[in-house]
Amino acid sequence: MSVAHSNEYFVDARMLDIEKSRPELHQTTPEIVEYESSLNHPDEIVPVKRTFNIGKVGVESFTYRPPKVVDETPVVVVKGFSASRKAYSAFARSMAAHGRIVTIYGTDRKEDLHDPLHAQAKIAVGVGKIIMRAEDADLIDTIGHSMGNSVQARAAAMFWRHTRSIMATGGAGLHPYGFLNMTGKLGKTGAVEVAPNALSLHHKSAAGLLIDECIHNIRNIPLLLSEGIHTAVDDVHPYLEVAKDHDVKIGSLMFGKDTFFKPHHILQTSGHYFDYHDTIPDAFHVHPQLHPYRHGKEQVVASLELNQPQLKSVQASGQ
Repeated sequence: MSVAHSNEYFVDARMLDIEKSRPELHQTTPEIVEYESSLNHPDEIVPVKRTFNIGKVGVESFTYRPPKVVDETPVVVVKGFSASRKAYSAFARSMAAHGRIVTIYGTDRKEDLHDPLHAQAKIAVGVGKIIMRAEDADLIDTIGHSMGNSVQARAAAMFWRHTRSIMATGGAGLHPYGFLNMTGKLGKTGAVEVAPNALSLHHKSAAGLLIDECIHNIRNIPLLLSEGIHTAVDDVHPYLEVAKDHDVKIGSLMFGKDTFFKPHHILQTSGHYFDYHDTIPDAFHVHPQLHPYRHGKEQVVASLELNQPQLKSVQASGQ
C-alpha cells in the first residue's frame, strides 16, 4: 500500500532492511525563512496525521510542512524521557514555520520493557522510513532531546545509509553521570526548571500540557521506570562510532542552565564526535517546551550549520 495515498498502514520492524548504497544528498538552499513574512503564526500550520503499527506498537505521527521549504530533508524529532508527543508540537510548528519539514510522533506505550531504548530506536527507524516515502526523500535528519539522543544514536547506527545527520539536544548518554546522580536530578529539574516556569509552557494551556504528560506517564509505569533506568546509565559512544564511520553528521546543541547535562562535561567526553556544537547560555533542559517558537529557529540554524558543508559540496559537484 502506498504511503503517499494512505494514512493507515502497517510496518513490520523485521522489514527495516534498506538499500546497500548511500543515496546522494539533496540540493537545498541554506537560508532561514522568517515565518512572519509568510504566515501570522506557526500555529497556522496544519499537520498531516498518520497512524500505523511498527511490530506490535501503535504509532501516531504528525508532519508539519512549511509554506516555503528551505531544506528538503525531513526532520524526525525523537522525544525525551517522560515526555508526550504533544510536548513538542509547538516546537515542531516553529521549525516548520522556519522552513523545515518536521515530524513528531508518539506510541501506545507497548514497547519492550527489557531494552526500551533499542525498541524505540527500531520505532524511530520505522517512522523515518515512512516519512521518507511520504516525502519522496532519500535521507532524514533527526533531533534527539534528552533520552531521545540515546534513541536516535541507536537509530543512526541501524539506519546510517539514510541518515544525513543527528542533533543531540540536551542529549543523554554523552557523559557518564551515573544512576544515582541522574535520578537525584529529577526532583531538582521539577523544582528549578518546570515549577517556576509552568505558565510559560506553550500548549493550549500550561495545565493542559501537564495533564497530558501525567496521562502519558501513567499509561505504562513499568515502561517509564525501565526507560529512566536505561537512560540514566546509557553510553551512546559505540553507536556514534558506527554513525561516524558511515559519514553521518553529528551535532550537539546544549543548554547552559540544563539541570541534567552540563555542556562542559559533554564536550569533555564527547566533543571529538561533533561536527557542530553550540550552547544556548540561558536555556534550561526543558527549553523546547518553555520557548518552542524561539527554539524552532535555533534548531533550523544549527541544522544548516551542521549540514551546510555537505550541501555546498553537492551543489558544487552539480549533483
